[in-house]
Order: sequence, then structure tokens, then C-alpha cells
Amino acid sequence: KGNISPLYFFYGENTHLIDKAILNIISSLFPSRSPELDLNYFDAQTHAPSEIIQSANTVPFVSRKRLVVVKRTQAFKDAQWKIFQNFFSKPSACCCLVLISENQGLKGKLLKIFQKNGVMVSFANPKSKNQIKEFVV
Repeated sequence: KGNISPLYFFYGENTHLIDKAILNIISSLFPSRSPELDLNYFDAQTHAPSEIIQSANTVPFVSRKRLVVVKRTQAFKDAQWKIFQNFFSKPSACCCLVLISENQGLKGKLLKIFQKNGVMVSFANPKSKNQIKEFVV
């Protein structure tokens, strides 16, 4: 719909739907341009939270917003998650930060802060007959 949140937390095992959601955000943020200059991908297993936050706070070069996607955030330890607390409290207006995890790993105060300013979406595979019917439809 074009309403892009500054924060997303996508979690679950259905990576196909997560990838599709990322592509929808990319096409919404960069409808007529190539996103290379304002799109950054990170992996939580190899990048520090400070690196990710620095990228998210960088002003976009050619677009109205920067998109920062962080995969495998289940690798972050509690101390690493706490580094994001200030950013989650006041997310950058010129960035969309998308965190991707196998599970919903945010807890306590950090979870509440994120839910206040961001959007959490579960991408779980269907497990029951009713869920399978809804999923297919």
C-alpha cells in the first residue's frame, strides 16, 4: 500500500514468503530506480549491531529512504540486541530496517519498544489442515 514502517521484524521458517515481502518493500521504496546505493544487506553472524545501526542512520543517496536488511538475527546475543534499543526507540525517518530471524527472538522491554515503533510479521508454515487451506487460498 506504500505505507512503509521504519522497522520490520520478519520471523519464521517460510523464507520464500519473507523474500517476497522484501521484494515488495524494495519495489515500493525504489519504484523507478535501481536500489544499489540505498540498499544494504547484512548477516547477523558476521556483522556487528553498530555497523548495522550506522548504515541505518546514513542518509539515503538517491532515494527517499534507505533499506537495510539483516538476515539470521537469531545469531544475536542479548547484549547485542540491547545495542538496538535506542534505534528502536527513535528509528531513523529516512530508513527502513528489516530484521529477519528463524524465531521471534525479541523479549521483554526491547520487544515492547519494537512493537511500539515497528511491525512484527510471522511467516510460519501451515501446520494444521485449516491452516493449509488458508495458506493455499
